[in-house]
Amino acid sequence: MADILITVLQALQLVALLPCLLIIAFLLLTSLNIRRSVVPALYFCSLCCSFIIPLLPLFFANGNNYVLAALLFGESLTPALCFLLVIQFLLGATPPFKYWLVLAIPVFGGTSFIYGAVFLEEVCLNTGSNCLEPNSLRTLYSIFSAAMIFLLLIIQHSRSGLSISRGDQARAHKYWLMMALIMLSVQMMVVDLALLAGLLEEQNAAFIATVIRIAFIYLVMTSLFRVFDRVFELDVARLPTFAGKGAGREEKEKKSVASIIEAMEEKKLYQEMGFSRADLAERIGIPEHTLSKLINQTFGKNFNEFINDYRIREAKSRLHDENTPVTVIAFEVGFNSIASFNRVFRNFAGMSPTEFRTAGRQPGYE
Repeated sequence: MADILITVLQALQLVALLPCLLIIAFLLLTSLNIRRSVVPALYFCSLCCSFIIPLLPLFFANGNNYVLAALLFGESLTPALCFLLVIQFLLGATPPFKYWLVLAIPVFGGTSFIYGAVFLEEVCLNTGSNCLEPNSLRTLYSIFSAAMIFLLLIIQHSRSGLSISRGDQARAHKYWLMMALIMLSVQMMVVDLALLAGLLEEQNAAFIATVIRIAFIYLVMTSLFRVFDRVFELDVARLPTFAGKGAGREEKEKKSVASIIEAMEEKKLYQEMGFSRADLAERIGIPEHTLSKLINQTFGKNFNEFINDYRIREAKSRLHDENTPVTVIAFEVGFNSIASFNRVFRNFAGMSPTEFRTAGRQPGYE
């Protein structure tokens, strides 16, 4: 039986591939809300494609162009999926359909370059002169597409006014992970530029890119799980809500109410944009109608009044104690538009957020 020899680069790919696969499996198999796990799972699938490409010679002695083309396509989606993942962090929810249109850049723009890199030996202009290597054109496209997607991210961030405050631990992890994603994309662009300029050989560029990706994966694994713990939270405190028939109904309701309070006051789930009654019921582990009944009986409010009360209380505190812009506070306490924030705030406080801030800083105001 012939010995199987692997290079150092291939060994590094295997080292990186395992945690990627574990992350994907964890996201998909333990998620309480599969929609919120789709983008991060796809992003790590794209990274897996990058790690598998150098391993192809171990499985296909003569190469397999179709498998290689599929993997290169998956790898080309990385910048666009990075954009969607950052947007998900900013919105606190799965990006709406309009953001997914960014995938059109690699789908329609990158496929021709991938085809050339896999199936053509060279690309010639005019009548045969000025021939170029397809791989060089694909690298140039990768740089261009990543730059375009990065520009879209800057434009979206500046137009929306969304931001991630580092005021608490959960948001700090989210901020760090978002910065790590962006820095990874920038570093990959630098490596591609160095390769295109002839400053790096292809083998050295692949080695550097692999080391950067490995460092990224191992550095952010803890932060990733902390950021998405609200999606696949395996909290044993929730288990009593599924107690058997022997548990008293009153005891179940008390534990459910305690879980609701914990979700609001400690985990601050109300800060998530678009957080719905279904989302809270799923996190607590009870039916929606049961959740509505408990909130109504215990707190004397419907779900919208209940969740907005927490949002407005935090907004009042921050308007009084901070100089943070009203728009930023509105988004960070969970509202998806400044108009709805102003309307709800006026209903609760009897004045606009700006008037409340001004009144709160007058002498003798409490």
